[in-house]
Amino acid sequence: MIHDTALFMISMLPVFMGFFSPGAMPYHRLNFELEMLNMEHKQVMSDLQKLPMEISDALDKCKALSEKTKSFSYYHGQVLREWIQQKKNVHLSKLKNRLLRKEQIELQESCEEVKRLFKEIHERLFKEIFKEIFVPCAERHQVG
Repeated sequence: MIHDTALFMISMLPVFMGFFSPGAMPYHRLNFELEMLNMEHKQVMSDLQKLPMEISDALDKCKALSEKTKSFSYYHGQVLREWIQQKKNVHLSKLKNRLLRKEQIELQESCEEVKRLFKEIHERLFKEIFKEIFVPCAERHQVG
């Protein structure tokens, strides 16, 4: 039995050696896989070498965006304060407008009252003048 196993191993030696020979298929498959791994390794190493520059660029962009954000925040605060002031100004203007309208209405009413009084005075004066001038004249004409 040992003898048979030894003979089998000796008979398989050329096949076994062929596995590692340069022309054998399995060797080429391993060689191809090794090449693929080498290419992947080179790509990963290249990416790793680029990583610090990419991180630095990203950090610079973050700093620039942070500065823009601070600037926008400042301007937003300024605009917000101005908007609040304008809102107060509009409120005050509306109050003044109401008071002015009320005053205008009161002045119009007063003006109408003065016109009415002047008309009344004018009518009374006209009647008095009429009585003083035309009535004595008419009496003189009747007497004569």
